[in-house]
Amino acid sequence: MRAKMVLKLAGLFRILPLLAYASSFLIYSETPRNSENAASRISSDLDINNLSIEDLKTLSNVTDWGEVLSLLGIDAPDRKVDEDVVDGSFSNAIIIDGEQAICKPELKTVELKTPPGDLYFPRCVRLLHCGGCCIGDLLSCQPTATQPVYIKVMKVANNMRGRPSPSYELIEEEEHLACTCDCRIQAHHCDPDTQVYRQTHCDCVCKDTPEQSWCLASNLHSWDINKCKCHCRRPRDCGTGEVFDHTTCRCKVDEGEKHDG
Repeated sequence: MRAKMVLKLAGLFRILPLLAYASSFLIYSETPRNSENAASRISSDLDINNLSIEDLKTLSNVTDWGEVLSLLGIDAPDRKVDEDVVDGSFSNAIIIDGEQAICKPELKTVELKTPPGDLYFPRCVRLLHCGGCCIGDLLSCQPTATQPVYIKVMKVANNMRGRPSPSYELIEEEEHLACTCDCRIQAHHCDPDTQVYRQTHCDCVCKDTPEQSWCLASNLHSWDINKCKCHCRRPRDCGTGEVFDHTTCRCKVDEGEKHDG
C-alpha cells in the first residue's frame, strides 16, 4: 500500500511543470472537439499567448491529465520513484489528484435584491450560476441559457404604529442552465464608429481609415489603438498668443486671438 502511495506521489510531482501550464485548459464547452486535429496544431507551439481561440476552446474540453497529454502530443511522464522528490517531507501529507473546476452551472450563493429598510428572510440563497475557469485572459465562463426563478421570502415590515407586520413576497432572480467559455470582450464592447470586432481574437480593433494610414506613416505622430485617434508624439505648451497645431505638432499663431486684437 505504501509503495503504491510513493509511486503515485512521484508521478504527481514529475508532471507538475506540465500541469502548471495545462491546468487552466480544463473548462466546459458546448462545441464538439476534434482531438486529433487539435494535437497536430497545439503541439507545434505550447506558448499559451500564441494559441488561437479555437485551440483554447478545444483544450477547454479536457477533463483529465491523460487527455491533456494527448492534445499536446506528448508522452506520459515516467512514473518510477524519484528519490529527489519523494522524501520524508510528504510522508504524512494528504495528496489527491487535482480535478479542474470546469465551466458549468454550479450552486453559488446569491444575495437577493431586496429594498432597504425592511427585514427579508432569507437574505441569500444558493442558485445555479456559471462557475469554473477558462484558459488565459481572453476567455471567461459565461451563461448560454438562463431562466427566471422566483424566490419566496418573508418580509417583516417596520411598522411604526405597532408590532411588525410579516408577509410573503416573490423576489425574481436568474438561474443559469448552460455555460461555456467565450470571449470576455464581445462585439457590443466595441465603438461602432471607430472599431470592428474580431471574434477570432476576442478584441476590438480600429477601422482601417485614411487617418490611421497617414498617422502610422508620420514621424511626428503615434496612433492610439484604444481610442483610434492620432496624437502628436511630443505635445507641448505654447506661449501667449499661440496654440498647438495637432497636424504639424508645432505651435502656431492663434488666429482667433489675432483677429480679436
